[in-house]
Amino acid sequence: MPANQTTATMSPELFKVLYANDWISPKQPTQEDLDTMGAIFKRHRPWFAEQTRTRKCHPAVVELLQTNPNDLLQYVKDWREMMLEWPHRSQEDPDKVAYTLSEDKGVRNLQTRTTLGKYLRRHMPDCPDHTLRDFVAKFVITQGTCHITTDMPEMVDIINNGPVSCMSGKHFSDRDETNHPYSVYQPKYGWGIAYRKCNGEYTSRALVHEMDGVKTFVRSFMRREHDHQYSQADNILEAWLTARGYEHCSEWAHGAKLSAIPTGEDETYIMPYLDGNHKRVTLCSCATHGEYFKISDDKEFEANSIDGELRMSEGVSCDCCGDRYHEEDLHTVEYYQESGACEYCLSNRYTYATGRQGNEYHTTDNVVYCETDDKYYVAEYAGDNEVYECDETGSFYHIDDLWTCVGSGYMYHDDITSHEIDNAYYHEDHLPDGWELNSDGELVDINATEEVETVEPTAVAV
Repeated sequence: MPANQTTATMSPELFKVLYANDWISPKQPTQEDLDTMGAIFKRHRPWFAEQTRTRKCHPAVVELLQTNPNDLLQYVKDWREMMLEWPHRSQEDPDKVAYTLSEDKGVRNLQTRTTLGKYLRRHMPDCPDHTLRDFVAKFVITQGTCHITTDMPEMVDIINNGPVSCMSGKHFSDRDETNHPYSVYQPKYGWGIAYRKCNGEYTSRALVHEMDGVKTFVRSFMRREHDHQYSQADNILEAWLTARGYEHCSEWAHGAKLSAIPTGEDETYIMPYLDGNHKRVTLCSCATHGEYFKISDDKEFEANSIDGELRMSEGVSCDCCGDRYHEEDLHTVEYYQESGACEYCLSNRYTYATGRQGNEYHTTDNVVYCETDDKYYVAEYAGDNEVYECDETGSFYHIDDLWTCVGSGYMYHDDITSHEIDNAYYHEDHLPDGWELNSDGELVDINATEEVETVEPTAVAV
């Protein structure tokens, strides 16, 4: 009997088992595979049929399932599971993905919303970051168009009214293109700003530079939900820049010029905090440009102050990287209580998290993110705050959103099905002896004749 006729009469559970072992279909799905799988899901799940009738599958997933098996599809763990979730563009925010996380949510018509990158990462955990980032960037349609400006007043406006960084905000809100720290990045020296704008707001930005035909950027900033939060990198803007020939570098090119603008105080100049690993600049002069600064190895000045000025002073060392700063430019963090960490180290190596002594900065590798309250916790002390890991997904939640499997002691999120036996809950992988799931996913006591109902925990709508 042809494979498509066989699968059309199978239960979805048996079909999933056979597919998981690649017994009836190769990993690369053909159109016939997709049609057959969809028909089975529709026949056994009315909610899935309604989803497919009213919403189009997300174009990124459609393209993903049609790529060469040696390309992106090789990173997908199970295309059938992805199809069952029926990911589609969110009606509230078309740049986000809405999908059905569980059978229970499908029946109740509840969809989970997340970014396209996070959604695909769930199904493609081993895909290289840059590969996934570039793929995702192709499908972002409404979160503002990317641009590059070399107009100095507009550049300053983007800094003052865009994503938060040490060179934006209240400190410099009264500055213009003549005295703002970013005024040293003159377009005549090859500087500009790439940005995205959505609904009248600058959502992300990145300083760019071109010299001798080489185009570079060091980092990007993306607006966070709360202004006090440090800006994250914007993968979309970075992918857009990369596609246009800009190289993502760890520091600015040596020899790049900056305007020399005196503040009026002795040996003090306007100077922003230079992003990247190299912050040394030299004061130069020539008949063509007059006075200017040049990024170089000569340690005449360190452009590492967040007060927007550069002056000759002894300063103190960052306990993390060793560079010297003004004392007021250092931040107290967990491990360095004497002097502190500089702005660069703080934003690239630390996360503000709840630990043993309350909220402070901790190394990013030692913190976990809690999905329940959108906060970070030090991994070692997460349990003290009743935050635990879901054994199946690896994500962390508050204990109120978790249940414990009696058979294993593991904790699972409420969206994951539990099976109740004698007033105790079990995960399907840790059922007690004498119990199993039948082909319809129902709990059965193999020593009895009656079937026991599987209990789906009530999940909170998202």
